[in-house]
Amino acid sequence: SAGRVPTEQAYQYYIANCLESQELDRACRSELETTQRESGKLDERERMKRFAQVVARRAHAAVLVGSGDDVYITGFAQLFTLPECADEDMRVALSRLMDEMENTLAGLTNELDETVEVRLGDANALPEHCSAVTLQLPDDYHLSIFGPMRMDYDHHVALLNYVRKFFEPAVR
Repeated sequence: SAGRVPTEQAYQYYIANCLESQELDRACRSELETTQRESGKLDERERMKRFAQVVARRAHAAVLVGSGDDVYITGFAQLFTLPECADEDMRVALSRLMDEMENTLAGLTNELDETVEVRLGDANALPEHCSAVTLQLPDDYHLSIFGPMRMDYDHHVALLNYVRKFFEPAVR
């Protein structure tokens, strides 16, 4: 890219044609497996929140989990450490996002199927130049990693695919 910022079209091309299956490192898998063991006796909502916290930490991104008006967000402060958030307009847009979490969740999960999906630009309810990687969970809950379009899609898709196995066969 010779120092240029890739366009949304370039990211869409990458996701459609270059996204590679990636295996998570042992420490990440271990932390998720520990979360599964330790959250076994929690109700499903609390269990999803625990997984969201681990995913946010491992993705170095914000994570939203919820259904309808039942929304939980974690890792949001990590967004403001990214170079993209040096821009005041981006900071304001992300802050407004917090005020409209229910609408954001609806936009992220509109017509979602059972796979992990990546949504960019107009295909999500996030501010311009942002994207989300989303997984459908039981009872119409969804877990989304979101942040600037410049994110590690290979890792985020692998992370959510690994989380997915802890909710099977409940995941549709």
